[in-house]
Amino acid sequence: MDIAEDITAEHLHAKADEYEEVARRYRAAAVALEDPETGQRKPARGRRKAQKASGATAGKLALNEGNILKVVTPEGVKRASIDERIRGTEAQILRRLKHLEGMGMLKRTGERRTTRWHRTDAAQDHPSVKD
Repeated sequence: MDIAEDITAEHLHAKADEYEEVARRYRAAAVALEDPETGQRKPARGRRKAQKASGATAGKLALNEGNILKVVTPEGVKRASIDERIRGTEAQILRRLKHLEGMGMLKRTGERRTTRWHRTDAAQDHPSVKD
């Protein structure tokens, strides 16, 4: 049995009608995107900016080493407390904490939920720590 024998003229006409319907839909969509006065394509609508939760960042300090050193005390501070007071994502804040730890300005104690960040004596010389 040859594939040409399975395809009938009726089948081909049905497929052509189906494709014509799809083409008609595309043409209608294209016309809807055109400006009726100029015939030119309308500019795409811009994405709406996500609205921030009211007060989500109000009163928070900017994400920088000085502000992190102001928030962290020699007695130790939990990570959640730092996140509440510094503006930035958890990943951004953690990266800065680890950087300061590598510089010797912060020390980490505990594991997982009991982790606390402590300001070291080396951080006392940083200009932001001096009152």
